[in-house]
Amino acid sequence: MSKKKSKIFDFFPRKRKTGNNVGNMDKRTRINDLPPKSKKKYEEICKNKKTLKLYSVDSFCSLLDLSWYKLLYKEFEKPYFKKLSEFLMNEHSNGTVIYPPFNLTFNFVNHSKLPETKVIILGQDPYIRENQAHGLSFSVPNGIRPPPSLKNIYKELSTDIKGFESPQSGNLETWSAQGVLLLNASLTVKKGQSNSHKSKGWQKFTDQLITLISNKLNNCVFILWGGFAQRKSKLINSKKHLILKGTHPSPLSARNGFFGCKHFSKTNSYLEEHGKSKIDWKSIMNPEKWLKKHKSQKVVEEKETENENEIENVDEKEKEKEKEKEKEKEKEKKEKKKIKQKEKKKKKKEKKIESKETMDEESKIDTEADCSDTTNLTIKKKWEKILKASKNKKALKLYSVESFCSLLDLSWYKLLYKEFEKPYFKKLSEFLMNEHSNGTVIYPPFNLTFNFVNHSKLPETKVIILGQDPYIRENQAHGLSFSVPNGIRPPPSLKNIYKELSTDIKGFESPQSGNLETWSAQGVLLLNASLTVKKGKSNSHKSKGWQKFTDQLITLISNKLNNCVFILWGGFAQRKSKLINSKKHLILKGTHPSPLSARNGFFGCKHFSKTNSYLEEHGKSKIDWKSIMNPEKWLKKHKSQKVVEEK
Repeated sequence: MSKKKSKIFDFFPRKRKTGNNVGNMDKRTRINDLPPKSKKKYEEICKNKKTLKLYSVDSFCSLLDLSWYKLLYKEFEKPYFKKLSEFLMNEHSNGTVIYPPFNLTFNFVNHSKLPETKVIILGQDPYIRENQAHGLSFSVPNGIRPPPSLKNIYKELSTDIKGFESPQSGNLETWSAQGVLLLNASLTVKKGQSNSHKSKGWQKFTDQLITLISNKLNNCVFILWGGFAQRKSKLINSKKHLILKGTHPSPLSARNGFFGCKHFSKTNSYLEEHGKSKIDWKSIMNPEKWLKKHKSQKVVEEKETENENEIENVDEKEKEKEKEKEKEKEKEKKEKKKIKQKEKKKKKKEKKIESKETMDEESKIDTEADCSDTTNLTIKKKWEKILKASKNKKALKLYSVESFCSLLDLSWYKLLYKEFEKPYFKKLSEFLMNEHSNGTVIYPPFNLTFNFVNHSKLPETKVIILGQDPYIRENQAHGLSFSVPNGIRPPPSLKNIYKELSTDIKGFESPQSGNLETWSAQGVLLLNASLTVKKGKSNSHKSKGWQKFTDQLITLISNKLNNCVFILWGGFAQRKSKLINSKKHLILKGTHPSPLSARNGFFGCKHFSKTNSYLEEHGKSKIDWKSIMNPEKWLKKHKSQKVVEEK
């Protein structure tokens, strides 16, 4: 038993040093919103964990990971909990045996974090016999025979879930690891005496826990068996969650409606409908095999989302810097406003409106670069020289300014040539050349740095989807945000994009490929804020100059083009909205598709259908989002259409 337990605890640790685990929660529960006193107190408790007295308030706090502590810290400060703590300390000091063992009191939250919670199964109080209670409702440790109620749960599972066979073990920890909260209304009990701690304060605590989960999370399933559990339904928001009620699985009542309730399959149907992964109820049949498989999946997902987590979790220092910059910008804006107000008095409103409209029309870029004037001719000649030099491999050094210019077509070069001449870009170029010459691996490969503009010209741009920086693993980054090359499995964020597409766009089915080049070919600019990254290090080139470059690119697109759609997912992307003229373009904002935040508003945003509606209203062709399902077929069709249009 101890060996198996250690495996689970090793795999699902109670504490993590970073705060990246909270991206999927409501903003009210984030670490930055935790009062400084409570935050310091929690840190001190964790440091002094070994010296804390069992059943003291602080010792209970030490059992929780940060996501759960943030949810419950106010309860620990209330008088009723202090009384409960004093009662349990007295009982313990008097030699009374309390179940479960102290370290397993909050075992129901030890295997998954708050944002991962999907299902809540409510019991009454812990088992009263030796070695039975281990902090999970209805569950018993390895080596203990399943009690009668659990045997009946297994019977129902065998008729409800195809392929389920009753295991000899009664340990339900693999359910808990998938986000099933196996919660008892009372969390402790005196040995041999049922409901002995019922009136001591635990029910207030767990009632508040149920209420908080109902308020903070969305689309959970609450399973309430028996009259006692069903009375808790008043604590749950039925508009946000599914409540399943039935008779208790006890041998005295199971035949009165528990058998045949199909609560397990109903739970999975609801989760799937709301974009959540189903519970593998069969995992308890072979927990060791399931844990190995689940562990490898967890490791992959955690590594793949390291880059994405930073989108939702900006450091406090960076936030302070941004606030200072915003204050400076506000001052500048106020000064500019004063100057503008003086100018407005001199000029008439009608003339100003007319001049703005003519400026917009004059700034439009033709499908082919117009080289009639002398400035455009010089730009074109310079670009042609760079292209000739690029054909000779020895002529241009990789990551030099000229080598970057050679990656662009004329329409994009005309838009950006001034940026290449600025000091910050020359410094960026020198930095990348040094990194390359020192053997540092840079992603994506050089020739794909500007891949996001390789598939369509500037005037064809209709949609801009903004990411943060390229993927940091081998063979993943290819110059398109959220996209990966053929043969590479879609990362978690892209899988969630596919899930949203399947509900938003009729007939869309998730492809096995994660390559979004067919979108790019239709004028979807899959742009990362940083265009390069060091292998294995997220945001490693963030401060080197790329963000200045891409900020200017966004500003220029906003000024030069009309009626584009800017899709900004997550806090990082949304801060770029200030660069976009909202009178000329549609800005769609939403939470990031990362697994940690997708359920807080990304699912159901319908950004893809909204994009097409806007484009159609403004006389532009819609994006065929389904093109990635069969890219070869789509490209053949698209190529033939292009040939006809060109002729």
